[in-house]
Amino acid sequence: MMELGEGLCKLRKMGFESGPFYRFEEEVSAALDFLYKTQMELAACTNDLCLTMDGSERSYQLLGTFAAGQHLYSLENDDNGVSHIVFYPDGPYQLDKLLKVKLPTLHATDEHLKACEYS
Repeated sequence: MMELGEGLCKLRKMGFESGPFYRFEEEVSAALDFLYKTQMELAACTNDLCLTMDGSERSYQLLGTFAAGQHLYSLENDDNGVSHIVFYPDGPYQLDKLLKVKLPTLHATDEHLKACEYS
């Protein structure tokens, strides 16, 4: 997640307002938000209750060994061939609905790359 966050910061500094790099920036941002929410907000769940994580030191202590050694995510394609990261928690973390986000994919041509060199 650190590398994705650093890459996202670099993309934002380039100031794209449209095009494939801007769309990629939005997809990476959505994926990071998804990972953060599934790991932090859903992590403080037991069989009896779920507490929303607020970023405080105490909320991080509540994480304990959340998902230690568990397979929480899967990569799946939808009917259109679009890849998604899907959150599949086990045990007390099970959800009523499927949580997923589109896998960030960059579709850029040589022309897009050359345009960045001159900007």
